[in-house]
Amino acid sequence: MPIVVLLSLSAFVLFAWGVVQFIAGADNDEKRKVGQQHMLWGIIGLVILFGANAIIAVIKQTVGAP
Repeated sequence: MPIVVLLSLSAFVLFAWGVVQFIAGADNDEKRKVGQQHMLWGIIGLVILFGANAIIAVIKQTVGAP
């Protein structure tokens, strides 16, 4: 599970960096677009990771694995 934590942290950092870029480049359309892309990919990464964890938890509950 440490890899999942590391990947989740990476996705969150990517999202946070996108927020910083979006705010810092408020006057520049290109910088705002890059910030939006980073935020989008960070959210997509988090959704995939949390979704995979949920699916694994459901399977474990169904099978009865510890």
